Amino acid sequence: MEKQSEVMKYEIGGVAYEQRPILLVQIVQLSRLLKRIDTAGLKEEADLDLDTLERVILGAVELLPEFCAIVLCEEGADPREKNLEELAEKLLLLDQETLAGVVEDFFALSKGSPLFTKLAAAAPAGIEEIFSMSQSFTGQSPGSPGETPRSTT
Repeated sequence: MEKQSEVMKYEIGGVAYEQRPILLVQIVQLSRLLKRIDTAGLKEEADLDLDTLERVILGAVELLPEFCAIVLCEEGADPREKNLEELAEKLLLLDQETLAGVVEDFFALSKGSPLFTKLAAAAPAGIEEIFSMSQSFTGQSPGSPGETPRSTT
């Protein structure tokens, strides 16, 4: 098995963070997080109305700080030892451009990952549609390089 070595780096509130290809600990954390999104009404296309879509999107947006806390780690820190609640609070300082970059990079780093596929399968019904909407969130296909101030190594 070939090991992925790409690392995305960010500076947020004067602290250096990095995002690496997804680990099992993050899959577990993201699975728990995604189960909290109310996807009622997304099971069938006929049920999809504006109110349902708004509820799901707002529910997902409210979880973005926790999502970022799961996928980001202070440079050199062990992802198993971070305090997600405390980190989510710190990450409320994320500007929109950096937030979009973190989400885009998550999909780019996870593309083709068997663990990511398992995460999508474990998510509640309707989340697949949210995952597929990542392309419209960033304006690019997941995995496409973008012009951003973050760096890779």
